[in-house]
Amino acid sequence: MTRAVCLVGLRGAGKSSVGAALARALGRPFLDLDRAVEDRAGRTLRELFADEGEAAFRALESEALREALRLLPTAVLATGGGVVLDPDNRAALRGAHVVYLEAPPELLAARVEADPQSAADRPALHPQGPLAEARALHAARDPLYREVATLVVDATPPVEEVVRAIARSMDLGL
Repeated sequence: MTRAVCLVGLRGAGKSSVGAALARALGRPFLDLDRAVEDRAGRTLRELFADEGEAAFRALESEALREALRLLPTAVLATGGGVVLDPDNRAALRGAHVVYLEAPPELLAARVEADPQSAADRPALHPQGPLAEARALHAARDPLYREVATLVVDATPPVEEVVRAIARSMDLGL
């Protein structure tokens, strides 16, 4: 049975870019859950956090995840970095192929800093900047990503190499 492929990992791991490339390679639909939440809310994640707080965002994120898994059961989903914080989300993810895109905090922070759109659209989660954020979130979330992952992939190489590594590991024939 073909199942959804859900990419998890921290901001900067490449979930959106790897997800889009993997979906193209597999001929599957692609959905970026952060974009789906923004569409539902009618504003950016930064605005949603500022206006309604993290709890409102997390509720919309959970709804979007469950809906995507129900309506797009063979899609490639790029989840938000904190999707694993909710035990119900972790349970929902267990029905999919879950790929943890892992990278060192220093690389994640460098990628976030190099992407001005990320800084404009997404809320800062740590007052001391991207590196402190990446280190703190990696320490807190790595065990949760590993709990749900059916596959852990090194996200440090270029996107095309990460896609090939996922395809090889999942025996997808790419």
